[in-house]
Amino acid sequence: PGQQQPYAPETVRTYEIGAKTSWLDHKLTANLAIFYNDYRDFQASVTQSVPDPVQPNPPLIVQTVLNAGKLRTEGAELELVYRPIKALTLDAQLGYLDAKYLTFKDLSFPGGSRAFQTPAFSPRNTDRLGAAYRLDLHNLGGLTLGGGASYRSRMSLAIDDTNTAGKAYAALFQGAYTLYDARLVWESQDRKYTAGVYAQNLGNKIYKTDAQNFTAVAGIQTVYYGAPRTVMFKLTARYF
Repeated sequence: PGQQQPYAPETVRTYEIGAKTSWLDHKLTANLAIFYNDYRDFQASVTQSVPDPVQPNPPLIVQTVLNAGKLRTEGAELELVYRPIKALTLDAQLGYLDAKYLTFKDLSFPGGSRAFQTPAFSPRNTDRLGAAYRLDLHNLGGLTLGGGASYRSRMSLAIDDTNTAGKAYAALFQGAYTLYDARLVWESQDRKYTAGVYAQNLGNKIYKTDAQNFTAVAGIQTVYYGAPRTVMFKLTARYF
């Protein structure tokens, strides 16, 4: 009961303008995109209490979908790739996002609105810096040493990220963090075969990737974590 209520389709109007450019005799590539997304009847999966038709007390706690209202996201993305010499590649990706509920109707909150909340999975800044150097082994192929750092600013991990008084649940947010990765990859001369060692999350950072709020059920909040430091060895063969 309560979960079977109907809800309307969610629609989004997306506007984007950008440019792809090449500079310094094709050594530098710069791509820029600016976007604006206008969501209507935004579908939100939230926790609500509904009467149990068999045993009214206590009420049932259910996950239900409602049309929250209007959500606006806007921002920009910049991609840079620079090759000062043939063997060296430097790259950067810079992302900025501003996400905001314009209306978020929910009768379980005072005033029937939770538009003050932070939209989930909308970090303001998402950036990456990387570099790769390829050593030419002539008939033996090539050896590439690369690495990078990825940054993500603070973000909410659940739509239900505050109580009805507007106080944020700290466990349902992830603070800003940076992850580091590296790789050493050999590639055959005909590029059909590769063998590489890949390392992710070199700093063994503990960070959250998702969350669910079941506070109404015995105060439970569930979070999910990203992988710890991971080292992989990969062999690849391409037949074409």
